[in-house]
Amino acid sequence: MKTIEEFKQYIEDLLSKDESISKANERLTHRKKYNLMIGLGFGLFLPCFILAIVLGNVIEGGWVLSIILGVLGIASFVTFIIGVIKKNAIYGAFAYMGSVYKRRVIEYLFRDMDYYYDQSKYIGLSKFCSGCYVDSGRVDVYKGEDLLKVNIPNDDKSLSDNWLVMSDLHAQERVVTRDKDGKTEVHYRTIFMGTFGYLDFPYSFQHELYINVYPRGLKKCQQLKLEDVEFNKKFKVYSDDQIEGRYMLTTEMMLKLKELSKLTYFTFEISDNHLYFTLPGQGLFSPMTKSDRLQDGFLKFYNDYLVIFSIVKEIADNNKIFKI
Repeated sequence: MKTIEEFKQYIEDLLSKDESISKANERLTHRKKYNLMIGLGFGLFLPCFILAIVLGNVIEGGWVLSIILGVLGIASFVTFIIGVIKKNAIYGAFAYMGSVYKRRVIEYLFRDMDYYYDQSKYIGLSKFCSGCYVDSGRVDVYKGEDLLKVNIPNDDKSLSDNWLVMSDLHAQERVVTRDKDGKTEVHYRTIFMGTFGYLDFPYSFQHELYINVYPRGLKKCQQLKLEDVEFNKKFKVYSDDQIEGRYMLTTEMMLKLKELSKLTYFTFEISDNHLYFTLPGQGLFSPMTKSDRLQDGFLKFYNDYLVIFSIVKEIADNNKIFKI
């Protein structure tokens, strides 16, 4: 696995000769100023115009003050527009960086693993709904991107038939409401947005385990209370068998899950012959950053890699438990 120092150096070498990145970094240093321009411009131009109209019509001789407020309103509106244009230029830089360098960075991260990646593809709706997260009948709009498949190797490191699959997904349901006049309004509510993944095992589990997600329609499941008090505080764990649930949730597994929780919030499900997990709100390989350097946006790639690697390595290292 590449160290964070190796990865940082790779990013610096990759982007150092791109003048577009240098210009974008200059814009990033002024991001707070652009946000202030948008906020002040939007907050001032409407009140200025309203006061200008009121003073011009109500107060005798108020036309001078009305003109001043009108000019201030125009200036505020122009400031707002400039701030929006500058802010959009920053987002454009992120989009440029992702489109030009995204695949090369992913190839660098996964060069020592058997994997498949396609930015335009994503996990199908039927697979997404086969977990306990949502009923397929509720999903009216479904889209995604960044399909990634990572092979879980056999004990001898050879290629296996087991693949960890994940992608970014956005699922919405159509909501129809009526106002007091009977007018129909249609809007779409987000059911899920983030990363969804799964792994199909070569056999079926006799029992089920759920972490941070309540098993839909399975009232037989009970919440597990473990000896690890810290783990109990961090996670809601359910299983249909108290003894088997504790067996599946080994000490090492709990440690990995606690490490994973420091990187991102997640849900986890083992049922039948499937493992499902979600990283809500998490975008795989998104180069967005709050830093003043675009290069730092790619550091999130490394954290995403850590999340994926932690899941894959835990499954591989505990193959006696998971029986891969």
